[in-house]
Amino acid sequence: MNRKATWMRHEFFRSNAASAIFLAVSVIAVFWISSGSLLKLPYYWGREEYSHGWLIPLVAAFIGWHALCRDKPEPVPSWMGLPVLFFSLLLSALSVLAAFEALLNFSFIIALLGLALAFFGRAFTLSVAPALVFLFFAAPLPHIVYGNLSIQMQLVSSTLGTSVIRLFGFSVFQDGNVIDLGFMKLQVAEACNGLRYLFPLTSLAYLMVLLMDGRLWKKVAVFLSAVPITIFMNSLRIAMVGITVNLWGREMAEGVLHMFEGFVVFGLCLILLFGEAWLLLRVGEKGGFRDTFFTLPQGPVIASRVRITPPAIVGLLLCLLGFAFFQSGLVGNRLENTPSTPAFSTFPLRIGEWSGSRDSLSTDNLEILDLTDYWLANYTKEHSTDPVNLYIAWYASQRMRANIHIPLNCIIGGGWRLEDQRKFTVVLPEGILPVVRLTVIKDGETSIVYYWLDQRGRKMNDPFTAKWFLVSDSITMHRTDGALVRVSTPLEAGEKPEDGDERLRQFLQKAYPEVKKFVPQ
Repeated sequence: MNRKATWMRHEFFRSNAASAIFLAVSVIAVFWISSGSLLKLPYYWGREEYSHGWLIPLVAAFIGWHALCRDKPEPVPSWMGLPVLFFSLLLSALSVLAAFEALLNFSFIIALLGLALAFFGRAFTLSVAPALVFLFFAAPLPHIVYGNLSIQMQLVSSTLGTSVIRLFGFSVFQDGNVIDLGFMKLQVAEACNGLRYLFPLTSLAYLMVLLMDGRLWKKVAVFLSAVPITIFMNSLRIAMVGITVNLWGREMAEGVLHMFEGFVVFGLCLILLFGEAWLLLRVGEKGGFRDTFFTLPQGPVIASRVRITPPAIVGLLLCLLGFAFFQSGLVGNRLENTPSTPAFSTFPLRIGEWSGSRDSLSTDNLEILDLTDYWLANYTKEHSTDPVNLYIAWYASQRMRANIHIPLNCIIGGGWRLEDQRKFTVVLPEGILPVVRLTVIKDGETSIVYYWLDQRGRKMNDPFTAKWFLVSDSITMHRTDGALVRVSTPLEAGEKPEDGDERLRQFLQKAYPEVKKFVPQ
């Protein structure tokens, strides 16, 4: 070798092996950064709505392999990968600071995009882009988004299912997500929200789009139609349950038949989706389906040898710096200015004219919530039997596995039906308290629920706003402590919702000053 040649011309840096080693180290570094969430994916893939997640990484790799063998792109490393990589590392830091675990999955996929640009260039990245996009279908939605989507899907499916039952001449009454058949009530629970159809169906719709030879508008129409198809077919399934119950009895609402209906409905969803795509490909300019992914790829995946170039080296260094930054604990394990608080076991059971009896959370709930301390008690006013339940969940530090759980999802998971949800303000001597007000029903019992987030002196009724301040306070104050406060009361026979509001307001007038003593401001 010519001694005057630069180090970049050394045979090692011109070899595919060197590029593979550098790329592997970079991928391992960004994987470790996101490992707090990536390693939990098997837990989510064990749930029915995400059960297709096991296959997505394998299918994505197969798609990318096919695309590269087809295009054989010339590797021309690009500096464009560096800002993409930097953005992914920034997103990872923000997700840890805000205890927004789901974003770590997205940041890892974005990091893979940045590495593809930095090591192989734009032509290579465009070839594998469909495979990288497909990986997003394996990532679970954030809990906040999933909870709200589940509620809306339950309500829409209940409404449409009720309409179908009426079309068949049966008498039926809908109360939220409860379908009253007269002799029996069918509750459209979270398990029947349709998301176990929607998530895999949108994944299959994406694959179908990749196989379609047609105009872009047709592909977009097919992909987007997965949503209304799911809603319609899930509503039809609910209606089928209601009709069969009317005809042949209660046992039709459960057991093997109920599960069989689910499989049949998903199969019908696939048939409708494929039929729609087939019809659209025969409208206007004719098209068809490619058999691309039904054969093994042939030939090399790139046109020439991959060399280590400055963009790849800087990309590797950026990944290693990100790894070192996260490993240092400056984000995830850094010291916090955690204020001291009294033990919640000393919270008063006597508050003015209100007397309380303490309750406790189950071991399973404590393990899920992973809180620092809590208070749970039922209070009643003198000469009254109407109780008010007070729950305070205190977190000295909100990290990836220890962050506040919004009550709405837990309430619905407990079998309660959401009748009304709104943002509300309670006027107290200390000022105006913003809360989320819920009206929930279970087994004929109606309850009024208030909850708010008490975060480092801020009282908030919006979880996204709380996430934002969690990031900013973590940086500026070195604090991530906070609490969730929830009060609820059942409505007795003959009471109106306004009566429950007044009872909660009277309780908070006495209890809120005590809460402030236990939650640092």
